Amino acid sequence: MTATLTLDPAGLPASYFVEYGTTTAYGHTTSPAAVADDTGAQSESVDLSGLEPCTTYHYQAEVENEANEGTPSLGGDKTFRTPGCGPLVRTGNAIATYEEGIGSSEFTYELTGEVDPNEKAASYYFEFGPTLANGYTTPVESAGSGAEYTEVTTHTIIPLTFHLDEAGEDNESETLREEEEEEEEEKKRRRRFYMGVFPSP
Repeated sequence: MTATLTLDPAGLPASYFVEYGTTTAYGHTTSPAAVADDTGAQSESVDLSGLEPCTTYHYQAEVENEANEGTPSLGGDKTFRTPGCGPLVRTGNAIATYEEGIGSSEFTYELTGEVDPNEKAASYYFEFGPTLANGYTTPVESAGSGAEYTEVTTHTIIPLTFHLDEAGEDNESETLREEEEEEEEEKKRRRRFYMGVFPSP
């Protein structure tokens, strides 16, 4: 990882270095390097070593000449994150619609969420069911290889079956039918789901 900085030695021989670490206390310091030109603003770069993957680091450039030797000018704290993170995921909402047919009814769910692949190809899926044990899994789909959260969705159908007589009429009373519909609505409200995400092979 390379840190870049802009400095002005103010017409005197100067040296610069970078402090870095996982907090603003830093803890690591690069070796001082001499500024090539004593006049004017200029850019320099410093290699930072010993970094852990998938870690946020703070860093600060510092420069000094004979006028402030021992108390260097500070460039201000900045941060960066090293590569190597696994994909991240946020479970969204489940949007349900109810469709009734002859002999069966269906709840069609649109399951939503967000995935950050962290710059490597990733895939995702949803698990859902009436309890935390779930029991249903959607097909695995690609989440791409971006560097930020993007919305993903999938659709799934849960069929509900009821018996009809030979004439095709519901053989349950209207009252019982209403009770069953209320029970199914309650099941609908209780259904739970979560998302899984993993690096693609």
